Amino acid sequence: MPYRRDIDGLRALAIIPVIFFHAGVFFRGGFVGVDVFFVISGFLITGIVNKALEQNTFTLRDFWLRRARRILPMLLALVAVTLLVGYFLFLPLARERLASESAAALASISNFKFATMDGYFGPQSNSRTLLHTWSLAVEEQFYLFMPLALLLLHRQARNHKLLVLALAAAISIGVALFFQTSSPNHFYLLPSRAWELLLGSITAIYLQEGGRLPPSLSRWCSWVGLVMIFCSAIFLKDSATWPNLLALLPTLGAVLILLHGESDAKRVNPLLAWGPVRMVGLISYSLYLWHWPALVFSTDYLCPDPPDLRHRLAAIFAAIALAFLTWRFIEQPFRHARTIGTKKFLIAVAAGWILLMTVAGLMFTSRGFERSFVKNLPLDAVKIIEKKPFPDGFEALSVIELGGVRLGPTNVPPRCVVLGSSHGLMIGPALRKIAQDDGIPIALFTQTFTSGIFSGTNTHPTAYRADNARKRELDEIIKNQIAHWKPAVVIICGRWDVEPMKFGPPDFAWQGFTNAVNQTVNWLRLRTSKIVILTQPPVLPIEADENPRYLFKDFFRFHHRLPTYFEPTGYTEARHRAADFFQTLPGVTSLITETVFTNPSGSVRYFNNEGILYCDKDHLNELGAMELVPLLEPAIRPMP
Repeated sequence: MPYRRDIDGLRALAIIPVIFFHAGVFFRGGFVGVDVFFVISGFLITGIVNKALEQNTFTLRDFWLRRARRILPMLLALVAVTLLVGYFLFLPLARERLASESAAALASISNFKFATMDGYFGPQSNSRTLLHTWSLAVEEQFYLFMPLALLLLHRQARNHKLLVLALAAAISIGVALFFQTSSPNHFYLLPSRAWELLLGSITAIYLQEGGRLPPSLSRWCSWVGLVMIFCSAIFLKDSATWPNLLALLPTLGAVLILLHGESDAKRVNPLLAWGPVRMVGLISYSLYLWHWPALVFSTDYLCPDPPDLRHRLAAIFAAIALAFLTWRFIEQPFRHARTIGTKKFLIAVAAGWILLMTVAGLMFTSRGFERSFVKNLPLDAVKIIEKKPFPDGFEALSVIELGGVRLGPTNVPPRCVVLGSSHGLMIGPALRKIAQDDGIPIALFTQTFTSGIFSGTNTHPTAYRADNARKRELDEIIKNQIAHWKPAVVIICGRWDVEPMKFGPPDFAWQGFTNAVNQTVNWLRLRTSKIVILTQPPVLPIEADENPRYLFKDFFRFHHRLPTYFEPTGYTEARHRAADFFQTLPGVTSLITETVFTNPSGSVRYFNNEGILYCDKDHLNELGAMELVPLLEPAIRPMP
């Protein structure tokens, strides 16, 4: 395809919002830049392949070799640098995770790996050093299948390419919309993203078949496309349902720009053709690869305190400098056979790939070279880095209709039923021990992000993550099972400093919460002998998705002592307000966890002789959950 200056400008328009979104600066919808990149990739790749097919010069070998020259040298450089820097900066657990991410990136399956983890917009994503390679994996998978599809279309449906591609795009949109609520991590997967790439493909074939915009439309469509992309980057909000129909705004904006540049080549948009903007577009691939690790390394590991705007901007400028250097000395030389021959290129890439995959494998299997790392550490520092994850295996959403997550004997009705959100999931290890030791059947209806309080008459959508109707359906299933079982004990768990604020607008939320609690308790009184509300442990004053690296940093700042942390006053007041309310409920037993996790000095008791008790600022890990066994067991065990 002939060189088009406006496409480099469009690349710049895509990458700038992405990096500033990740830095938390201005573009709150900057993630749409990736959607624009997909349209560009679909346009260019389809245009190249389709033209070669029409000229009878296409070979899969040449196509994939050109893609390898474009992608692999920079990807290998990225993985090599992140593994090296991670070795010196990361704790063993983070090294182990980085090794796994590196192997996935090298194998072009990053998107599958991250699809099994937290959502892209979740807090834990901020510490995934190679998270951004998910989009590269999507493109690589597209490059694998699209040439084969176009080759088949060229032979079997040559005159119907646009129709077939449009149908495929429509199916992909349908897949994205179908999975946006049932499987939020469809965000990462090609079936939900293919339509964005196919929009570019359709545009390329339309233009190659002689399609053009009327001059009266072409004159304005580039500016309209710019406005659509800019408005998307500025005003759209991150969403677990992305990509949804709103993704049409930036992607169709990109299509308009691509149509204009071909239909009216003499009037290329001056902004997109401006030299500095085009330069950003030229280095956009390198810049995309470097910007995210630069932000993760600088803001999470190099800054002694929570990073401010200066730290984030410094990381961006460092990424820009590194991107220009690697574009000049890695991207450019490796892209051209006249600089580095095919045989030398393949040998170098294969050797680099094998070496990096080997290093990643060794780092992963040794748990981040943990043994050598801890050899000379103080004992308290070793406690911090021990892998104590959030308790697993207690999410009940998929088994609610089957009676929830069952612990202990399953051939009899449960004696104890547990309701709650992730704060119910986190006590799962303690409940499992009680069930096993005492032979007590327990059923958990614990669901992440879902209140254990029944919907009742509350109709405010924010109380149940904008899905009140679904919450009511699940509540009815749970209620029917409780009414059938008539358990001796029902335990309700929650994050009570925050949960009340989700039961209505700010001025009415507390009233909505207390009403819902009263309705839930009144319903349960007729169907169980004992109602227990488990209060919430104190909250740590650190914004941590993973405590170890924060605590490890503070450990050395405080001269090899575990720091003393006090709960922020706002959290304490909110917890106490809820706890005081629970104690006014007739016939309800409140179990106060604060006594377990508070030191005599009033500081948060977040570690014991075995290690850290919290996995983040407000959730207990497995070790912390076991601290609740003496508190929970008397409430669950039958009276002698």
